[in-house]
Amino acid sequence: MLTISEAIIREGTEAGEFDVEDAVQAARAVRSAFTPFFHPILIEHCVQHDGTEARLRDQIRFILKALGKTG
Repeated sequence: MLTISEAIIREGTEAGEFDVEDAVQAARAVRSAFTPFFHPILIEHCVQHDGTEARLRDQIRFILKALGKTG
């Protein structure tokens, strides 16, 4: 997952979509930000206690802004 995220971030940076200096560091941060949505116990907690889809959409918006998403 980390390698795939890094490749996506690197491609986005090269295409001018993201403003990232270090794709490896950014990929690690993205992985950490998505941990609650990957871990089975945390997924169950999210499903029981709040709107998982809404939280995921909020997290995606946050990550794109952190990556310097343009356009």
